[in-house]
Amino acid sequence: MTTLNGPTNFANDGKDVLETTIELNDELIGQLYPLKEDLKQLSITFDIENTANIIVKNKDIYKRVSLQFPDELLFLSSTIVKVLKEKINEKIPENNIHLYVLADTSYGSCCVDEVAAEHVDSNLIIHYGHSCLSRTTRTPVKYVFGNFPIDVDHCCDAFNNKFSYDKNKDIIILFDVIYHHKIGEIVKKLREEYEYTNILTPSLEYKNDDISIENANIMKLNTIEFPKDKKLEDYCLFYIGGTSTKSPYSSGADENASLTNILITYSQCPSIITYEPCTMRCRDDTYRAQGALMKRYVMVQKVKDSNIIGIVVGTLGV
Repeated sequence: MTTLNGPTNFANDGKDVLETTIELNDELIGQLYPLKEDLKQLSITFDIENTANIIVKNKDIYKRVSLQFPDELLFLSSTIVKVLKEKINEKIPENNIHLYVLADTSYGSCCVDEVAAEHVDSNLIIHYGHSCLSRTTRTPVKYVFGNFPIDVDHCCDAFNNKFSYDKNKDIIILFDVIYHHKIGEIVKKLREEYEYTNILTPSLEYKNDDISIENANIMKLNTIEFPKDKKLEDYCLFYIGGTSTKSPYSSGADENASLTNILITYSQCPSIITYEPCTMRCRDDTYRAQGALMKRYVMVQKVKDSNIIGIVVGTLGV
């Protein structure tokens, strides 16, 4: 006689997330810490004026707003809430708009935590910092990437050191969204001063007063449209973003998850160069792309050979 048992209890009460020691980049924190006092620059860096306008414009809908912060920005959360609330009060002196801070996301702060927002019946989520741009379905989301610091001149020099052998080479530039504000300047400098002729990037224009339209444009930040006569194998790749465990978005993992996805997706590129702004390190990661692809292949084979497959249900919107 076969006895049926319930599913294995593989989860805990969530205390691990609160007790985990997070290793943050001291240099990056040092660059951002002055924003606690420089409120004008804080407003610019985290798009507070525009965020307040969106909330005020929809004041009858967005009455309970959740602000989701990753670990590396949590020290600025109280200041951002204070300034944002002041902006809202300036425009609507008497209002019933409440702001809530979300943090300690269980699996990854790059995703929008719709379930946590539902605990306070949020009508709008403001997601700060690095994002994997996973689509959401239940609650409207306003993305605020933040204008994270990057040395444009050093980045361009690093690019040129890797590709100066052929300035007509087809090259894709991809980037972590927290550096989007400088990509246009970097591309312009590479084309005009360094005379590179065939640089391809995602669409950089996404701002819109309508959140649904803005988010549709934001999703294009991960999309490359190739010319009709070109294909992926024709392009080298230059990626600007986190690559190490000291990155502000690595969550202590051996490798940044976003970078791993990039390496797998663009593994057909003959050359993959990565540049990490917070450490100013540039390196050839072509071999790592093949390694990431092989790891994925091994995991796929394990799934194929498994008799029982578990599906993990997290607290995120994905």
